[in-house]
Amino acid sequence: MKVIKNIILIIQISLILNEKLNGVYNIKSIKTGNRLNLKKGKFSFYSTKYPEFQSFRIIPLNSDKYIIESVLYKKELGINETGNLDLFDRNGAHYWNLIELNDKEYLIQYANTTKFMISYSLQFSNTLIEIPNININDINNIDISLKFTFFKLYEEFQTKPEHIKYIESEPIDVVIKYIDLTDKNLKREGIKQITKDEDHEELRYCVRSILKNIPWVRKIFILMPNEKVSFFKPIEEINNTFVYVKDKDLLGFDTANIYVFHFFLWNMAKFNLSENFILMDDDYFIGKPINKSQFFYYDEEQKKVVPL
Repeated sequence: MKVIKNIILIIQISLILNEKLNGVYNIKSIKTGNRLNLKKGKFSFYSTKYPEFQSFRIIPLNSDKYIIESVLYKKELGINETGNLDLFDRNGAHYWNLIELNDKEYLIQYANTTKFMISYSLQFSNTLIEIPNININDINNIDISLKFTFFKLYEEFQTKPEHIKYIESEPIDVVIKYIDLTDKNLKREGIKQITKDEDHEELRYCVRSILKNIPWVRKIFILMPNEKVSFFKPIEEINNTFVYVKDKDLLGFDTANIYVFHFFLWNMAKFNLSENFILMDDDYFIGKPINKSQFFYYDEEQKKVVPL
């Protein structure tokens, strides 16, 4: 019975740790105060103003082993044949023991060996060093250079299988704020004109990327002061995916202030805009297929689909 209780306790601790580490992190050395960083494929411990180079996911492999994965490169942090840290394509061989000392401090041990990640100084920061005879029960005597903290950048939501049907059935629209300065009929007397250095018809490619990579979008609303987009077909010749909304019809007055439009987006409901929608500028492009669950999730408390 005592053995069973111990097993249950270990499982509970592992589950708590797994839930706690859900998100994207910086890994920070307690000793140096610097963060584990990636630059041009090289690892080091130092501060940087580019957080995307020092972002890691902690992925549970089983009850006590974890994969540390670079968010930017989507590769595992592992140890190569020379004993240095390196990046590897996912193969299940590079995983770690995360030993929780308290709410803030962890030891990071390479699961295949007794080596620990360590940060004495910059010149040794890429090397794993074997530290024998660590007594986990005596936290105060553990070398501070072995201790790390996980600084959370943001949470990551994982869609539950039972929620997929709600997300997939949720109507999602796109709103694009645009102005076509080539329209000769555009008159905005007394209103400061919006100017562009160049216009390479970005809207054309923005719309193409939407239709190709997020085809689950119900409608594309183009909000603009114009009657039309010069390089698009007339609205009556386009399928019902597209809706043009004039600035004045939304606001009731004329302005060139983008913040005013953002404030009045609630009024787009009268044009049958979906409750959940994606707001874009004309120079935004969707470069690869994206699922609805990467934008929205099902909130069990509200019992509705909401933005991430």
